Amino acid sequence: MNMLIKSISPLLFILFTLNVVADTHDTPFNYKIDLLKSRAKRGNQIDQFILGQAYMTGNKLLKKDVKQGVYWLTQSADKGHAEAQEYLGEVYHFAEGVPHDYRKAFHWFDKAAKNGRKASQDYIAQYYFGGLGGINKDIDKALYWFQVAIDNGSTVSEANMAWVLATCTDARYRNGTKAVLMAMELIARKGFREANDLDNLAAAYAETGDFKKAVLYQKQAVEMLDKDKENARYDRYSKRLNLYTSGQKYRE
Repeated sequence: MNMLIKSISPLLFILFTLNVVADTHDTPFNYKIDLLKSRAKRGNQIDQFILGQAYMTGNKLLKKDVKQGVYWLTQSADKGHAEAQEYLGEVYHFAEGVPHDYRKAFHWFDKAAKNGRKASQDYIAQYYFGGLGGINKDIDKALYWFQVAIDNGSTVSEANMAWVLATCTDARYRNGTKAVLMAMELIARKGFREANDLDNLAAAYAETGDFKKAVLYQKQAVEMLDKDKENARYDRYSKRLNLYTSGQKYRE
């Protein structure tokens, strides 16, 4: 499964300066920052989101301040700004200057998901699948949100749903044939570029009992990894290869 990976790139300083005011290129940056703060204080959710990101990332002209960043992101998120909600979810999930708080992360991912953010739809599906942060494990809800994200264009959720269908500990949800089809269709569109996709396909073939193909594709997945740079992932993939070689299926 694609583990939770940040979906929003750090804000480039030039982006929020361009958003603040449409004027000549020689407008001082400090003026633009002051104007951004002024608009944020007046309640503009977009400017609150931009200011929050700016504080979270920092710049030579705006000192990094996580407390201020979280404050302004929360102000924006409370007004329904979906990107701010998703950003806050990532802040709490990945502990970006704050303690890990999976419940707060889920709270914001859930709101962003319901506001149409496909990354957050995948996030909460993974929360339900893994029972993260004390959230009750619920495969039906996980599959529901994976499907919503897929319908919203998420290839990450396509891969993750194939993984659930291939590896779920509850036999009621496993469907190796469908998992193989989903994994193969995804690879057909993307190409043999990502080890994760081959890992999914191998698990799917193992679920159908075709261990020859499971071993073939798992070997390819392992070979795509850099053992030194991706040691933990390399070990996980290698252990699955050993399982398939011995005729055993993987369960998660």
